[in-house]
Amino acid sequence: MRTLLAMLIVLALPVTAQELSDRYQVFGEMAVTLDGTKMVLPIAFDLENKNSFAEIRPLYGKVRMLSVTGVTATDAGEWDAPMIALVIQISGSGKGTLMAIDLSEKGRSNAKRTVANIEFGSMDLPEFSISEDGAVEFRFSGELVRTLVDSAYNQTLDEGQPPVKMIGTVSMIIPQAYRAN
Repeated sequence: MRTLLAMLIVLALPVTAQELSDRYQVFGEMAVTLDGTKMVLPIAFDLENKNSFAEIRPLYGKVRMLSVTGVTATDAGEWDAPMIALVIQISGSGKGTLMAIDLSEKGRSNAKRTVANIEFGSMDLPEFSISEDGAVEFRFSGELVRTLVDSAYNQTLDEGQPPVKMIGTVSMIIPQAYRAN
């Protein structure tokens, strides 16, 4: 699987990408094709604000929840949209189940979300591996839909908006402080 991930990442590398500033410690990357556009999004730790773009938290029993966000780097080295956030449930045996994909697009506010989850769109996690030292690698895909969120947080389809197709890989080593054992 590591060879496959390395090949997919190398294929995505010719894409022009900025880097995050020294304020961020990059510990992984998300190589993704978003509606035909290839990009490599860094996954990092914000040294100034002391927060991580990926973490594993306990959920119940031996089940854990992995959240990971890949961000676009601006010319100034800060993060920006598009951003892709994934939520994966990890069973006690280490098997992953993709629970949600959330795409933050430029020009769409929090009231206009682009998602795939249990209720909307479709998603798949055909390969997933995690090691005791926090190394995580996986492939994912999804067809996301654009939704509207009202003041009561009810989400409905944004009629007439085309779906967003996505396929990608993630390879990272999550810092010790941000992973539940």
